[in-house]
Amino acid sequence: YYRKQIPLSGLILSQAIVISKRHPMMIILAILTFLFNIVLCSFAFATVYPIVSAAWDDSNANKPSDAAISGLCTFFIFACYWINQVSFNVGHTANCGVTAVWYFCGQDAMPQNPTLHSAKRALTTSFGSVCLGSILVAVVRCLDYLIRCFARKQGFLACVTSCCLGCAERLLKMFNHYAFVYIAIYGCGFMEGARKTISLVSASPYLILFNRLMIGGMLLMFTLVISIATGVVAFYITKGQQDTTISDDWMGYSLIFSFISAISCSLAMSQIYRSIDSASTTLLVCLSEEPQLIYTTNPEFASELASKAAAAGIKGAAETSMVPRQELLA
Repeated sequence: YYRKQIPLSGLILSQAIVISKRHPMMIILAILTFLFNIVLCSFAFATVYPIVSAAWDDSNANKPSDAAISGLCTFFIFACYWINQVSFNVGHTANCGVTAVWYFCGQDAMPQNPTLHSAKRALTTSFGSVCLGSILVAVVRCLDYLIRCFARKQGFLACVTSCCLGCAERLLKMFNHYAFVYIAIYGCGFMEGARKTISLVSASPYLILFNRLMIGGMLLMFTLVISIATGVVAFYITKGQQDTTISDDWMGYSLIFSFISAISCSLAMSQIYRSIDSASTTLLVCLSEEPQLIYTTNPEFASELASKAAAAGIKGAAETSMVPRQELLA
């Protein structure tokens, strides 16, 4: 059974890469959300740090109480997790919208700047649904962090609870990943998107799980290989330019430079990975919900996709009562 899924996963992944190449703003949007996270979290840390420093100063007579500092730190951690989830999910929803436009309209009928229009929808009509789905993950992550802080004192029970919360966080992230695809396509609320995700998973649980692991694993391996290769190339380039008569520490400098190059490449590739991952998930959902439409909008892709989908045993989640949002068909 699982061997039959590999050609379908490979085809969906290759088409997702093609869509991302044709619309590079998808990758740029992923990078912008990543930079937004860094800037906003840095600003929040710079705001909270002076207050916490004042609480640690024993010579300060007006320092806040320990309870107030604990509450502030908890809120700060929760806010950072929530902002992180919201920004990444906005980018994910916007990229899903671009891929849905390609699926429902075809490449020749794509509007100008589809990523900009999709991002606008993600930040306006779909923003509340994105925030609602993101807050669930943020709450679980915050609880997990707090329990980890006390795990050293509480022992076995705290470790088991932290492990369960970690599993719940991963399941929620995977669940949201598909729910936001429905939000991007149909413009529905989060609860309706969640209901459709449950129907999709109930209809083809192994298909969804296998494609998620298969595509994610291939993208992760590709990122790892490219990052290691970048680090090795950077090492030999730096080594070749070192003048051993000036410095005897060329090995250390080369290793530091190669490490920084590999990390930088990994961060850049992870953003490309996120945009491709969003596109591949959207293609899988569209294929499950509207399998016949691909013959009209993308006939050159339809026959190969349909044959591999039939071999993999894919079938629609349900007869959907929703219709794609009008912006996709305009």
